[in-house]
Amino acid sequence: MREEIIELLEDGEEVKVIAEKYSHNYCTSDAFEEEFTNCCGEDSDCYECWKKRIEQIENELINAN
Repeated sequence: MREEIIELLEDGEEVKVIAEKYSHNYCTSDAFEEEFTNCCGEDSDCYECWKKRIEQIENELINAN
């Protein structure tokens, strides 16, 4: 999943567009095989979780260059 997001970011896709695309279908904890005990739940906002995670990846890419 991480590599797919990196490709989208490198292709110029905006963070909010990517977050919108994935938040309807996947929980970030499932997609990245991580536990997010503080934000996952029935009334959680998956979009916000995705946006934060994608922003982290984007910042890692910026700092790597």
